[in-house]
Amino acid sequence: VIMGLFRKRDLAVLVLVVISLYLSYVDRPALNYVIEPAWFIDQREAHESQSFDAKLVPPIITDLEGDGVNEIVMITKDLKLKVFSADVPAGQSQEVYHPEEVYTIELPETHNLGRVPVALKVGYTAPYSPTDARTQSIVVVYEDWTVECYDSTLQLLWSKEVGHNTFEIDHFIKFFRINSASVYIAPLQLHSEASTGTVIVGASMTRRSALSGVTTESEEVVMRSLREGTHPQAEALAKLSHFSVFALDSLTGRVLWKHDGMEVRPEQYSRSLPQHAY
Repeated sequence: VIMGLFRKRDLAVLVLVVISLYLSYVDRPALNYVIEPAWFIDQREAHESQSFDAKLVPPIITDLEGDGVNEIVMITKDLKLKVFSADVPAGQSQEVYHPEEVYTIELPETHNLGRVPVALKVGYTAPYSPTDARTQSIVVVYEDWTVECYDSTLQLLWSKEVGHNTFEIDHFIKFFRINSASVYIAPLQLHSEASTGTVIVGASMTRRSALSGVTTESEEVVMRSLREGTHPQAEALAKLSHFSVFALDSLTGRVLWKHDGMEVRPEQYSRSLPQHAY
């Protein structure tokens, strides 16, 4: 009798568990997610007028002015720096809308060699305040190591040719270009004479032909001599391929600190990866 009671009880519990599971799945709302476009920026006209073949940096969506409204910061194919409002414009009821253009400027001398943008970053240069809204700064880095800083309305704050004196960029820009770049903007004061914000830029360069992935027999000879340190440009390659870092004052663009590749020797390049040749 006792075993029979236990069996009936176990069966009842099992039935209740099955019913509970069934009801939980039946009444449960569907967890189906669909990613659909919200806005669209037409760059076909800009694409027809572009005169360079470099890849553009990706756009940034952020609240530039601290008003709770997101903006879209991007460099278009006709090499203009633009800010769009990510809010739905008044009077537009389409599912996919065209953002309203708020600010736009043409980047200076962008069609010259070495003036193609390779990095775009936004960030705060003022410390957080619970009472005052902060605006973000916009930093653009070009392949010739020129760094430009704009405010949230695209007013140019400063322009700094970071690597021109260090690496003799004007001479080597025909043979080298930036391979990788990174930018960090933060409300950091590195020393008492600096402002409350710092822009940190890091990049390494490579030979232009090395990026194409196509090497001829003569090119292989040149690359071998560069690695062995016997080519006239071997020293330049060792220094430029080093991942160099510059810390700039966010208010003036003055170089506060740097870690460059000026002490890197060609034999170090031949023994290790350039970015590891410290």
